[in-house]
Amino acid sequence: MNTTLYPKGPSLNKAIIDRIVYVKQGQVVTDSAIIADHLKVKHWRVSRAVESVIDDYPHKTVGLRVTICDPKLLGFSASCWTVTKEYRGQKYDVYVMDKAMVSLVSMRFTTKQARQWQLRYCVFWSIAITQ
Repeated sequence: MNTTLYPKGPSLNKAIIDRIVYVKQGQVVTDSAIIADHLKVKHWRVSRAVESVIDDYPHKTVGLRVTICDPKLLGFSASCWTVTKEYRGQKYDVYVMDKAMVSLVSMRFTTKQARQWQLRYCVFWSIAITQ
């Protein structure tokens, strides 16, 4: 097993986890800019993947929040909403996503690097929830 996927000890500290997942509106979330950075892809590619997921599934929109909710899936829901960030003086929108939405979006990326990031994300998510 590749131990770099599951760092232990001092290398796995709160600062590392906080760069990948964070608490927003009472939920542990991440955003499309963080995902793009870790996958080493352009942000627009992740944004298009989010929009594709939204288009592919039944959803409802309340304000800026989009919730995928399929009654056939027994209460499954995935949420995202947009916020504006600034980078190098430019403002742009990012999608803030809960774990379920990240799972749906990450399935759209199939590179080896994407699969490794997906495993790391699951580990960090579990740790963030317990902290």
